[in-house]
Amino acid sequence: MKRDVTVRNTTIVEANLVASTTTATGSVMALVDLGIVGAISPDDQTFEARPGAGVSFQVHGDLRLGAEVFAHLSFKDSAGRWVAAGPNLAWSHGRSWVSAAFGIGLYQITTAPALQWGIMF
Repeated sequence: MKRDVTVRNTTIVEANLVASTTTATGSVMALVDLGIVGAISPDDQTFEARPGAGVSFQVHGDLRLGAEVFAHLSFKDSAGRWVAAGPNLAWSHGRSWVSAAFGIGLYQITTAPALQWGIMF
């Protein structure tokens, strides 16, 4: 759960199911992320799916290069749906990682750059 600092009466809830696999040598990693996000306010409720998938290859040490596809798919508004795919660069160490992607629009968006930081539990 989180709250946008500019929209104080809206609570944002998010749940993700993430699965990944790595080859025995660790040189190839594949990941699927199935997410749902909801914005809940006293006046309105909107929900959208935020799926994503990617594959990356070890370049050197903890540095990886790959490609991913990700989307925002509104359940309420078809104009709020988009899909993008493109290259990514990631660095991981232990249970944490940073990933930068440059999504090129496939549906209803021109570009969708993304920067993510995460911790595996």
